[in-house]
Amino acid sequence: MSAVRVRLAPQWRGVLLGAGLMLALGGCAETPDWLPWHKRAEETPVQAATPQPPPPEPHKPRPQHRTAPEPKPPVEIAMIDPATLVGMKRPAVTRMLGAPNATSKDEMSLVWTYAADGCALKVYFYPDLKTADFHVLKYTLADEAGKPLDDEAPCRRKLLTVRDRDAG
Repeated sequence: MSAVRVRLAPQWRGVLLGAGLMLALGGCAETPDWLPWHKRAEETPVQAATPQPPPPEPHKPRPQHRTAPEPKPPVEIAMIDPATLVGMKRPAVTRMLGAPNATSKDEMSLVWTYAADGCALKVYFYPDLKTADFHVLKYTLADEAGKPLDDEAPCRRKLLTVRDRDAG
């Protein structure tokens, strides 16, 4: 069996020799009496540990019974033109209008219905044959019976107003 020899550079030999001597002789050294911060163990009295009572807790006032403030109605900041919905994907429509009140599916289309008092917006999604994503192809604004509206403005105001959700 052959032993492995490691050759150290001359500067490392001195460092390792000095570190070894310090470790070997360090346990033999005695702390001198003249060091003020280091007293011998026999000179330091041992005190029995007595448990201290916990500090008193500060007085906490009782919460007063308050009623919650009434939520403010959301601030209307813009009206959406329904023509801008055409070409959008489902997540974009959801971000703009929120979740639909109802959904239905035909053979090729997906219909989302947003309803308000007396009117409804139907958004028709059709699949893109290249990507298989659904995009808005058309929309209709109608009354509760499904008939086209003579005046779409009140229905648009109810359904297509972007509201400031942070205001309430």
